Amino acid sequence: EQRIRELDSLRWVFCSGEALPPATVAAAHRLLPDVSIHNLFGPTEAAVEVGYADVTTRDRLIPIGIPVANTS
Repeated sequence: EQRIRELDSLRWVFCSGEALPPATVAAAHRLLPDVSIHNLFGPTEAAVEVGYADVTTRDRLIPIGIPVANTS
């Protein structure tokens, strides 16, 4: 938290791999209020992302989102 000013050009944070806890989203928004947080989702057996969701502190459950372009 002490070095947070060094991230003044950060605009987006993309999270992937595990469930994204709402408390983590809330902490990130508290520390970085101007940053957009996105939750990504993909199949376990491949290192790809096929879904995304923009998340906010209003989300009580973090969605896995909607399909990215060119996926079904």
